[in-house]
Amino acid sequence: RQVLALDPGNFNARYLLGVIRHEQGRHAEALDLIAATLRINPNLPNVLSNYGLVLAALGRCEEALVHYDRALAIKPDLPETFNNRGNTLQQLKRFDEALASYDRALALRPDFYGALNNRGNTLQQMERLDEALADYTKALAIRPDFTVAWNNLGNTLRKLKRYEDALVNYDKAIAINPGFVMAWNNRGIALSDLGRYPEALTSFDRALAIQPDYADAWNNRGNALQCLLRFDEALAAYDRALAVKPDYAEAWSNRGRTLWQMKRQDEALASYSRAIEIKPDYAEALSNRGNMLWAEYR
Repeated sequence: RQVLALDPGNFNARYLLGVIRHEQGRHAEALDLIAATLRINPNLPNVLSNYGLVLAALGRCEEALVHYDRALAIKPDLPETFNNRGNTLQQLKRFDEALASYDRALALRPDFYGALNNRGNTLQQMERLDEALADYTKALAIRPDFTVAWNNLGNTLRKLKRYEDALVNYDKAIAINPGFVMAWNNRGIALSDLGRYPEALTSFDRALAIQPDYADAWNNRGNALQCLLRFDEALAAYDRALAVKPDYAEAWSNRGRTLWQMKRQDEALASYSRAIEIKPDYAEALSNRGNMLWAEYR
């Protein structure tokens, strides 16, 4: 900012300020700053690539891909750009294309642990879980303190119903970074899967102590309380989740299930209906609302 105050046309300062704004989550500002840089010189591959990154953060994924491809047409040996391109394709659920982009990144830089982690995420979404485990393990062999990969490895093991193994990996992530809120939340889910609900509540509470507006942790806390038959507390937890995220279909559905167990049928029906309004293809909410209506009909 000081450089630009003295020299408003300074190319590098404007671009780097845009990169910083993106890192701060101020994506609209970042887009304007980097766009101004591109107007001066539209053929800089790193600038084109970062412009694509900001577009993807704003949900403008197709435009992001155009800019990644323009960058790679100028400079084909940019592993970060292939990685970011893969992430955007993953956002679009174009998983095979995403894998191909990660493979290009890894061909250029075999020790690119971030690309290995992202490739694992794509494989996990494709339900190719053993392959996902292999990629996370490779990433951790390169960088053993990569907490995100420990967490993702735990998530994959949980999908494989290897809950105790998942816990080990969440604990490794937390040992490296005690403030890793997602790992605390996922640890609580694994403990719930094992029926260890009081311990799960402790994990969710740790997550919420770090991030009080973490809607997923409030929802998962409600699920654990529901399993302990502490219905009033469960309802309060779902309401906290919905105060943060009013369009949280899963929390509306879980709230409906709790209200049904409390014999508050009209409120339960309203909660299920709200979940389905938000997410019309939500099979669990449709099934639970159908079961409730059938029970009432009989």
